[in-house]
Amino acid sequence: MLNEHQKTRHLPFLQPVADADVQQLQVKDREYGASWKSRGGVGAFMMLARKWDRLENMVKVDRDYHRQEDAGRAGHVSDDIHASQYDIFAHAAGSEAERGDAESLLDTIGDLRRYLLLVEAEVIAARPGAMTPAYADAMRGTAPGDYREPIDTTHHVKSSLPAQSPPDFDRLPREEDTRP
Repeated sequence: MLNEHQKTRHLPFLQPVADADVQQLQVKDREYGASWKSRGGVGAFMMLARKWDRLENMVKVDRDYHRQEDAGRAGHVSDDIHASQYDIFAHAAGSEAERGDAESLLDTIGDLRRYLLLVEAEVIAARPGAMTPAYADAMRGTAPGDYREPIDTTHHVKSSLPAQSPPDFDRLPREEDTRP
């Protein structure tokens, strides 16, 4: 059973992860443009399917991970991590431990999440009437529930986004700092 800390420890990371995703997508958009949707909706779906397939292949087997470096790190409990089939949390921890030059599970999760964000934003941009009040509130920068009228989403939103500096992940609480 999860304790209260375990139930909520992810919450401080939601906004920094979302902010970093938006920032990375803006950088990639400047580099690659709309290449992710150049083959239409089927191509966009296949892009998502390839990332999901990679993710599934990483977690569908039992695996023992062995730390390649930092074995003497302070607070480090074990050099070995066992991950059962589809235990995404254990596989993520093990993948990070062995990372090397290979794409880690966390990298794959992030790529899939960003691709999903792109697809969702494109669907909303193509059908502004489908925008929920929560999306409209977020685009206006208002609090939820302050929705009064449909927002005009026919214009490109990118120019209205404020320039953001990267999130400072070093300032976020670490698990060992927040244990009860």
